[in-house]
Amino acid sequence: MLTLTRDTKRLTIVVIYLLAFFVIGAGLYLAFKPKPTCFDGQQNQNEEGVDCGGICAMACIETIVGNDPLVREITFIPADRGRYDIVARIFNPNNDIGASSFRYALLLSDASGRELSRTTGTSFILPQETKMLLAFNLEPDQIPAKAVVELSDFQWTRLRDYRAKPELNIYSKRYVERPDQSVFGAMTGILVNESLYDFRKIRIKVVLRDAAGTPLAANQSEMQTVTVGREQDVRIVFPQPFSGAVAQVDAEVEADVYDAENFLQQYQIPKETGRSGFDYGGPGL
Repeated sequence: MLTLTRDTKRLTIVVIYLLAFFVIGAGLYLAFKPKPTCFDGQQNQNEEGVDCGGICAMACIETIVGNDPLVREITFIPADRGRYDIVARIFNPNNDIGASSFRYALLLSDASGRELSRTTGTSFILPQETKMLLAFNLEPDQIPAKAVVELSDFQWTRLRDYRAKPELNIYSKRYVERPDQSVFGAMTGILVNESLYDFRKIRIKVVLRDAAGTPLAANQSEMQTVTVGREQDVRIVFPQPFSGAVAQVDAEVEADVYDAENFLQQYQIPKETGRSGFDYGGPGL
């Protein structure tokens, strides 16, 4: 017959009491456990987030964080009478995330990094877009050594059913020196809106480059009421002389698709035309 020692008996009794306490405690917890609700600060039931989505009336707000744009170019150009222009190009590496708004600063500094002059602005950028940022007539107190671009405050937005950026193209681009007595030169071309939308306003940015791609001069202008399919003459003037021979005309056309008021009318293009479109238009973003 098996005989338990005194220590073994004590251990057995302790284990039995602990098991009993656990069973009673678990029973009381299950009996008085509050039912999950949409206000308990926890993600339960079939909620898609904490107290949102699923059976909860409040929709979940997606937190969208995009990868920072890459700086592809930043340089300055001598302008007139000690003034300088800045040319920057940034690239958004995100596939379906754009920024409806962001802040930028373009500045000039000396060799030690001391800031000499700056200008600021706001812009937007689409997924996979390369965007040009320009600044004009900065007046530092000495000859600058370099230009710097600073980017901040990105309002990231996921574009639903995103296909392509607006098809705003300039054909027959050319630079003409001294087209008349009033200006040093001008870029001319034909703008065609090959998108599915009439736009209220667009901005055209132009950088003239030499054979090596170095910027020689820059300017920009706006056009109003750009309708689908219509050919419109473009003329961007360069009033002040600059040095170097123009070999390339770099032109960028942008339309703010995040601004619902910038859309005047949408058109449906039949599929057999083969023209690609995009799903923009304020509420569709």
